[in-house]
Amino acid sequence: METLEVIFDRVIPVVLFILMLGMGLTLRIEDFKRLFLQPKPVLVGLAGQLVLLPAVAFLLVHLLGAPPDLAVGAMLLAACPGGVTSNGYVFVSRGDVGLSVTLTAITSIVTIVTIPLITVFSMDYFYASDAEVTGLPVMGIMQRLVTVTALPIGIGMALMYRWPQYRGRAAEIARKVSLFFLILIIVGITLSTLETLKEHLLSTAVLAISLNVIGLAAGYGISKLAKLTVLQTRTVTFEVGVQNLSLAVLVAFSILKRPELAVFCFVYALFMKITALTLVYRWRDSNQLLTNPQASA
Repeated sequence: METLEVIFDRVIPVVLFILMLGMGLTLRIEDFKRLFLQPKPVLVGLAGQLVLLPAVAFLLVHLLGAPPDLAVGAMLLAACPGGVTSNGYVFVSRGDVGLSVTLTAITSIVTIVTIPLITVFSMDYFYASDAEVTGLPVMGIMQRLVTVTALPIGIGMALMYRWPQYRGRAAEIARKVSLFFLILIIVGITLSTLETLKEHLLSTAVLAISLNVIGLAAGYGISKLAKLTVLQTRTVTFEVGVQNLSLAVLVAFSILKRPELAVFCFVYALFMKITALTLVYRWRDSNQLLTNPQASA
């Protein structure tokens, strides 16, 4: 247990700090301005990420009768928008990268509030009979998120404002370092939660597949309803359907200190890659954009 406590209290916050620093190295002040310059696609994306997907997750865990650990894990993941993960999928599928980065910039600030609210609500709701789990302080979680997300993002942006010529190289170094340690952490904690994973593997897989597929479909659907362009539609689809596994896992481990909540995240990550890469393959090979860039996807 001492080893796990060291990982929770010291290693994971450092890894998350480096991850968020790397994200900050890729952002600019201009990324926040797009909300005012082109509000429609940004607002559609934010609504899908921050409202629609958590609502879908809440309905799914009820319909499937998920146990508390699984239900809260799904809600936590639904509260963590894709970040740099979705940026990558948007880029390789020839979506609107500018819109994707703008959504990442805005949600990196907004989720300091929304993640604690959704998480605390979920734990109070699904663990209602467990007084040791309920009643978490929302403000305390917000303060931790500011320290390990907003602060390093701000530092990264400030560094690149001062030395923009190093943007690409610095971001790549931060990404590789954080990915290395993140993989080590995930492997270690997966082994420690293996029994829980075996016990709920089938129900976890069904919920993970359902949330991922419905999330992608919901992003595509609201884009069509809003009559966004094909590039914007592809972007919002990924932004709603692809979640930030790293942030969800690290919040579960380091801030909440409940590794069992991350079991759902591991299973979700497997299916998310399959569905997301399938869309990437389909859209990369499409010639539709060459003839009608304003069409629907």
